[in-house]
Amino acid sequence: MYLKEFNIDNFRGYRKFKIKTDSNTNILTGVNNSGKTTILEAISLWNEIFSHLIIKARRSDTNLGIYSGDYRFGKKGQNYIDYRQINSVRSFGYRDIFYNLNSSSAIRLSATIYVNPTTQINIGFVMNEANGNNYNVYLDNHDSFNFRSFNTIFRNLPLCIGCYFSTPVATIPAFEEFAIAPKIKEGIKIRESSMYFRNRLFNLSKGDDFADFKNSLSRILYNETNCIDFNINGDKSRDIYISIEVNIKNTGLRNISLLGSGTIQIIEILLHLYESKKELNIILLDEPDSHIHRDIQKRLLSFLKISDVQVFLTTHNESLIRSANPNNLFFIGEEVSSSTPTIIEPIGKIKLPQRKIGIESSHHSKIINQIGSETSLDILNALEADKIIFVEGVDDSEYIQKLIDVRRIDKECVFWSFGGLDNLLSKIIHYKEFFQSLGSNQSIWEKCSIIIDADFMTDVQKEKLKNELIRKLGIPVFIWKSYTIEGTILLDNSKLEQLISKECSDQSISKTSTEVVTAISNSINIIRVEKLRLMNEDEDISKRVTGQLESRIKNLDENLKITRSKIFDDVTLPNLFNHYRIFSTQELNSNRVSHLCNKDDVEQILESIYNELGIVKNPELINYFSSILNLVDFSLLNSEWEELLDFINT
Repeated sequence: MYLKEFNIDNFRGYRKFKIKTDSNTNILTGVNNSGKTTILEAISLWNEIFSHLIIKARRSDTNLGIYSGDYRFGKKGQNYIDYRQINSVRSFGYRDIFYNLNSSSAIRLSATIYVNPTTQINIGFVMNEANGNNYNVYLDNHDSFNFRSFNTIFRNLPLCIGCYFSTPVATIPAFEEFAIAPKIKEGIKIRESSMYFRNRLFNLSKGDDFADFKNSLSRILYNETNCIDFNINGDKSRDIYISIEVNIKNTGLRNISLLGSGTIQIIEILLHLYESKKELNIILLDEPDSHIHRDIQKRLLSFLKISDVQVFLTTHNESLIRSANPNNLFFIGEEVSSSTPTIIEPIGKIKLPQRKIGIESSHHSKIINQIGSETSLDILNALEADKIIFVEGVDDSEYIQKLIDVRRIDKECVFWSFGGLDNLLSKIIHYKEFFQSLGSNQSIWEKCSIIIDADFMTDVQKEKLKNELIRKLGIPVFIWKSYTIEGTILLDNSKLEQLISKECSDQSISKTSTEVVTAISNSINIIRVEKLRLMNEDEDISKRVTGQLESRIKNLDENLKITRSKIFDDVTLPNLFNHYRIFSTQELNSNRVSHLCNKDDVEQILESIYNELGIVKNPELINYFSSILNLVDFSLLNSEWEELLDFINT
């Protein structure tokens, strides 16, 4: 369960705003005073109003679908809250939270909560000016709200949402008295949790999760296990104060108040997770880079990813921005205060102009440039990335990144295009020499790899080429079994059938499995018959294949000192095409076409399938392959894609 969208109207500097969020990590950046922290405050305020309004119904209301004992959000109107009791927002006056200080325009905060692929719920609240120091808060669209669904979706009402606003804590008190549970909860609610830091650790130490808590803390802070321990003393029945000492890497015990502010903040975040895991868990981090080292931030975010927690984080830190997935990055600009509605999506959704040759244009550089930095060079992304992947063309990088996102591989990859296989083979040795000269602890070359297709070569020849390139270059190499990356969609007809069926279902087109299979078979067979004819009857293709293979042999020999015999054995130059023709004919006669289908062939096959079944291509995507790739989820990855992703993830 997570926030899928969040809307802010007439709050602070936000006139009419929507952010389409990621299910796990949302990194907000922008120029100073653009309103990054305002988004955190708005989410926190939404949660505070939720908690303020939620009550158990004393009697049924058939018009609203409410049973006695169900939960509802206060009255239809006239639910008052004193502005001085609000803890989510930095406010020095009653009208401070209204857009342009105009309290006559109501604040609206609404969240669309994703539950599962078929279920989501929108919960919105209105905040009006009222008499005295009070605001009037109530559920938006009260009469049309589906209370029945609300009470079914959330199983642990009223305590179903955990929303923790974490801000840097410079110090904690030198002494701390034992406190009762209600006082601790109130301190957390009003964002004074650091006053009860020891109480919370003391209480957690009495439970079964404390060993796991210490291990998680060790991994986040030091990337090691079992290197932090606590000495916790005190008895609630007889002592006033709690005594807690910490031992880091067996360096001896010291008072916990001597810990640095970054470490204290990490402990606070973990305490919140281990104390109060809810159905919807949200962590709000305001500029953690001011107190927490970048590597620790990355390990913290990695931990939160596997903890079923949705994180919203604000930052100006270039290193953190560079290390983040573009699908987790959001740029907040000045348009949030304009009169026209503003919709913010991850920058990864923005199509960037691509270089046909060279390092790919970077979303990170675009953002870093927008926030005013002078170091927005794409080469820095390559130097800091986990992997540099050399590919033939820009389309390859786009499609590979899509598959990486589907598998949620936690590696930052930068792609370097060469504008074709032969161009890559002729220049790659020079890149090796250049990248081997860069780096301190290890050369940059060690994190490079190659992903290519080797058209008009048999499977055996591709395997030999791969092994020779690995031997010569000393880096991992992956060669597609298909003619192009687009052709991989044709390697597994069962997965293609599932994807087409999913497209039919999404567009409410009723087609049986047999109808889908028939459409796929018919479309592929048209191409198959034509390729068989070309392979056996067309002289032009014979000349083209022979010329391309001869050029590749020369390229490999001159630039990489890989001789013809190491790839093609004893096949003579005049017989290159005939050798490939025999292989290709066998494949085609076995109804396998991916080895010979270029981009246009794949588009023709998919277009024919779509037309036969009455499917409409996604108009926002440039081709049919992109449209169908957009449907892929973890369960629909075919074996070739799985092999590629394993290659990248090693």
